Amino acid sequence: AVVSTQSTVQEGNGALAKRRIDVGLADFGFAPGVRPSAKLEAARDVLRRAAERIGTWEVEEVLLGVCRESGWIARLEAGDAEARGRLANVLAAIRHVGELADEGELGLARTAVEFRHWLDVAKEGPASLPAPRQAPCAS
Repeated sequence: AVVSTQSTVQEGNGALAKRRIDVGLADFGFAPGVRPSAKLEAARDVLRRAAERIGTWEVEEVLLGVCRESGWIARLEAGDAEARGRLANVLAAIRHVGELADEGELGLARTAVEFRHWLDVAKEGPASLPAPRQAPCAS
């Protein structure tokens, strides 16, 4: 089954227009008569919950929620050393995205742009990022 991102009819003039991918994911419609697989339905549910959290949850928590609820973290944790290394990279990247959003007071879309820019210019992968910053202890 495929998410319907194909042409749609424009209101007003009836002309066909290609839908943007975000529109297809927002309504997550399927072509008529197509029955999605259980895995695709589960993915749709994870993405819908994430979309509902945007704006009320921290960016980092939204991303961690998607990774946890999809089962991806559990699968990587149960894997071999290479899989656990990938998990470390994913968690480091999510942490970095969260820091970008917090420090710049950025929304999700701007944070994605800034992270993409960082990836383009960085000489190292996310796993080599420093550990998260700790708040100073009050004395």
